[in-house]
Amino acid sequence: MPDLSQHIDGLSEQQGVILKTMEDIAEKIKAGDGDLVELKSQLGDLSQQMATIADERKAAAREAEYAQALKDINELKAGVRAPSKARAIGAGIEPGDLAASAGFFYSLWASKSRRVSPDLNAWGKAQLEGMGSVWADVPPESKATLGDTPAAGGNIVPSAVLQSFIEIAVPLNPYRTLLTVTPVGFVTGVEIPTEGLAPTRATIVGTGELKPKRDLLTDKYTATMYTLAEIYDVGNQLLRNSRGVAEKNIRSRLGRAFGLGESYYVLRGSGTNEPKGILTSIGTTGEFHTTFTPSASTLAGSAASAVAAAAGPIANRAVNPDGVVVNAADFWTMVAQGTDEAGFFIAPSGGPTSVDATGLDMRIWGLRTLGDPNMPADNLVVGAYKVAELFTGDQYRVDVSEEAGERWDRNLTGFRGEEEIGFNADPYVTTGHFQRISNLIA
Repeated sequence: MPDLSQHIDGLSEQQGVILKTMEDIAEKIKAGDGDLVELKSQLGDLSQQMATIADERKAAAREAEYAQALKDINELKAGVRAPSKARAIGAGIEPGDLAASAGFFYSLWASKSRRVSPDLNAWGKAQLEGMGSVWADVPPESKATLGDTPAAGGNIVPSAVLQSFIEIAVPLNPYRTLLTVTPVGFVTGVEIPTEGLAPTRATIVGTGELKPKRDLLTDKYTATMYTLAEIYDVGNQLLRNSRGVAEKNIRSRLGRAFGLGESYYVLRGSGTNEPKGILTSIGTTGEFHTTFTPSASTLAGSAASAVAAAAGPIANRAVNPDGVVVNAADFWTMVAQGTDEAGFFIAPSGGPTSVDATGLDMRIWGLRTLGDPNMPADNLVVGAYKVAELFTGDQYRVDVSEEAGERWDRNLTGFRGEEEIGFNADPYVTTGHFQRISNLIA
């Protein structure tokens, strides 16, 4: 490379001398001096020599670049990992084959490097052609591969893929929308002080008479926080093969299970090692329970009248009810009650088309009325639901583990749902905020 550069520099100096000489004999050119023809011939030969030397210089640069690239590849392979042990299994690659392989890939890269250097691009293509590399044609018969039989490629068609589980229906939790939900954080329970049921009124006192004195008496109830929990163990093979469908179904099941759990304990919890529900606090007899006389053919015996019969005692305690919960099947019996003469009792003017019971939700006497399968048949509860509080601690969550217990050994993944809730219906029932109707439907 240095010899070529010096040679070119020398030729450039000769070219400069010749050009200077041509300037000196410019006058001779005008006179038609015969030396001009010989001078032009010498200049043409000199230019041809310079072009040849420039091509040789470019070729030498490409060879040096190729040698450096091959060296870099070998150094990179040696530094990334220890020599392969593949020769212990098969014949492996001979050292000469490695250089040939590197040369092929370098030539392939050069053939795609048009933007880097047109000369390098042309060189790479020439190298590939010299190796006998050609692009394979697409077999015309491949267009007729239908995949409907093993011979026509059917064995490589993916097998049937699981789309989704058909899930069982479960009721929504109506009490989350009816009650007041109060987050209380990480506590063991909530104290709920209440007044007695009977209110007191101020009395007229004459001049100079002793004013009546009263002691402040309050009751106190406790809503203990309990943990709702559920665990599903699932094989890791199922999780992989179902392509996420199994995990989606598990999380759906957990969510539905917790909705059912909240609904059950708010309504029917026993109060022993679990929340105390509204029905448990009311009981089946007493001041907060009304037995109804139903009739399928009279307005007085209709479910709409039963709602009014329960709302009356609540209003007489100076409480305004705001909701009704009824058994889900009885909900539709209520909607359809009526006579040929009077029409449907719930919607006497427009009939069933004027009632939108989507989601087991409608209004009777302006009170929001919801259906719940947890409510026993032939029963409903009217109440001031917003006064009652459902306390939540640590919110609903799903934790996942592959190591807890024996899951690692058994190749299982556990999905654990947890939530803390607290509810005690006693303070709200004893202060007259709920009324139960039984014997609802004839």
